[in-house]
Amino acid sequence: GGGLTTTQAVTVNVTDVPEVGNPPVITSSSTFFVAENSTAVGNITATDADGNILTYSISGGADRSLFTINANANTGVLSFVNAPNFEVPTDVGTNNVYNLQIQVTDGNNPVTQDLIINVTNVNETPTDLTLSATTIAENQAIGTVVGNLSTIDPDAGNTFT
Repeated sequence: GGGLTTTQAVTVNVTDVPEVGNPPVITSSSTFFVAENSTAVGNITATDADGNILTYSISGGADRSLFTINANANTGVLSFVNAPNFEVPTDVGTNNVYNLQIQVTDGNNPVTQDLIINVTNVNETPTDLTLSATTIAENQAIGTVVGNLSTIDPDAGNTFT
């Protein structure tokens, strides 16, 4: 057999396209604890088996309007829009337990996670100290009350000595 053969140069262009098979996996906790008067909540982290770029967003929850998320190269940085005050909670349940849902997507496969943000109390410094009287007549007996000290404290129920 004398078959005929030919040779031809062929160029094959391979284009990398995002994989659609594997959704991201959220690896961060679903519960955060935040001290009152602080806006920082924490980082939302996720991985993608296909190596796709991930996008982070707030997708739901009763308290979603009170939060913002900013994505950097690897995480979504979750923050309160305004620092919460334990003594005056602004969550829907007014119990310092904030509920929201975050979404992470690789462009093809969005996944969500419900979050619980617990705001904790901080013992705040009293804001004012006053003396009820500033003078006393001379030659008063030892133990005579000069005046009463009082203070204003953002934390209800504290006692002072």
